[in-house]
Amino acid sequence: MEGTLTKIIDNINSIWPVTEDTIIVEDFCNGTAIKIIGHQNFTFEIELDQYKFISQPVVICAFRSIILHVVCNKRKKAPIDFYIDGKEVKPFNKCKEKLAIAMPPTSYCVNKNTVDVVSDITCRKWRSDLFHTGTGLTQNNRVQKSKIEQVNELRLSIFSLKEHQKNFSCHQDLFLFNTLPILRSLIYWRTENSKNYNPLLFRLAGSLDIELNMYALSDESYKEYKQIGLGDPTFAHLEYVSFNKMSDAQTLIDFQDWLNKDAIFGESNYKNKDIILYAANTMSFAHFDPDTHVILKDLKEKKTLNTSMLVEMVNRVVELTIHFGNKILDVLEKE
Repeated sequence: MEGTLTKIIDNINSIWPVTEDTIIVEDFCNGTAIKIIGHQNFTFEIELDQYKFISQPVVICAFRSIILHVVCNKRKKAPIDFYIDGKEVKPFNKCKEKLAIAMPPTSYCVNKNTVDVVSDITCRKWRSDLFHTGTGLTQNNRVQKSKIEQVNELRLSIFSLKEHQKNFSCHQDLFLFNTLPILRSLIYWRTENSKNYNPLLFRLAGSLDIELNMYALSDESYKEYKQIGLGDPTFAHLEYVSFNKMSDAQTLIDFQDWLNKDAIFGESNYKNKDIILYAANTMSFAHFDPDTHVILKDLKEKKTLNTSMLVEMVNRVVELTIHFGNKILDVLEKE
């Protein structure tokens, strides 16, 4: 028997992980009944005729729909191949490590020893030089908060981002309304000399002089992606973000440097951090302006399955912010 089955599962994070054994798909593959079952241990089980496939554990962090793809060929020793969003899912008897779909891809089956270490990153030096005393920039007639107060603000902010992400997974506008003001206060900065937008996350990272390393699509790979025309390059820009190296197309980069990179190209280029600022200042609980930036309208109209490109982009930044916020808090707890 040979055949394929492709299914789109909407709002996957509203059902995954399952709290009990759950039939996710019940259909036919080339005339043969097929079931895809989710288990509480994060595994998928595929039943097709007399064949059975049990997957490695899968952590799904997608803030959108996902695509399940099953390929069956009984002439192969392992007759069932399983893919989620184009990523191969290995059988449990060959890989018991967790596979992460979308962000945060910290649990991919990769060799942790291959993660590069960079000791001299420009953004880290800038943070350290500016915030090494822990005081940062203070305006006139204002009193500097204690470090304990600032750490508590970071802790509450990271907790809030997690809660908003979880509670508003099916309400995209509420997700944006709640997360954007927090992101602006944690990660947006204007210039080295500006006394406005003194970002809490980078302020504390600078006082600790710690690295905020991640992997992203290299400039060379991004140009190649645009030239060969494989879809919208903005999607590639987001999908190649990870904490461990997954592809030769990636390069090591500081989180702050990534935020400062151009994400959208056209008549005007827009940086990642600027998208967050524009959105926070016009369409969030920080500001509801009567107008909005044209790039935000374009991103809301672009769809990846049933989710707007703007939500995808903000969700990626939320995941990164949560990761690095927790890293800073872990370092602070050991002091």
